[in-house]
Amino acid sequence: MDNVVMDGDALHKAAKATKPGTAAGSDGWRPAELRWLPKRAWELRAQLTNLMLGKAASPSSYYHAFFTAIPKKGKEVLLFS
Repeated sequence: MDNVVMDGDALHKAAKATKPGTAAGSDGWRPAELRWLPKRAWELRAQLTNLMLGKAASPSSYYHAFFTAIPKKGKEVLLFS
């Protein structure tokens, strides 16, 4: 993971680019709420992530993700395994 480096500015811009009305993640945070976090919060998040990537250590919860795909009207449903 030597090539992966998180950048606070990039995370902040990505958060601000989220579409309004997008559902919350499994942590309960909605993108609209994340958009309002100060830039410093994203800088600290990037530092924490870079530290974890550099040490190749992270909380066990980072290895589990849950998501629910909600079909949208008029969109093709793609299934994969």
